[in-house]
Amino acid sequence: MMSTNGRVKLLASEPRAHLYLSSSSESKVSFALVEMLRAKGFVVHLDDGDQMIEYQAHSQVQRSDVVVVDITGNNPYVSFELGVARGLGKPVVLISDKNYSPPKFYSSLFTLYYDAQEVAKLSDDLTFLVDKLLPVAA
Repeated sequence: MMSTNGRVKLLASEPRAHLYLSSSSESKVSFALVEMLRAKGFVVHLDDGDQMIEYQAHSQVQRSDVVVVDITGNNPYVSFELGVARGLGKPVVLISDKNYSPPKFYSSLFTLYYDAQEVAKLSDDLTFLVDKLLPVAA
């Protein structure tokens, strides 16, 4: 990445950033979001389901620049992956369906609420946040 007047400029051969998306495996929003983020130049890592969750979460989170966690539905695996990300000191962005009321223990963390019918807006909002979270190479 290169910086031009405080804005991120990407070189053609490098990804924008590596993201790990932690969400319910059945989420239609997640499938659409992954495609949109990949189209914007992000490398998006997902749970491949082939390894034990402890190893999977640690290795996927460790190689990611930012972890995006969809807390909609209060999935225990998603909560575990959030804990791994925070333990490794990774920047985390929580997302949640606007019609879902997350448990109180998430209230101290910034959460980006989305409308399931407006995944493109969620993709744009996440792109903005991720660009702000990552250091810009000189």
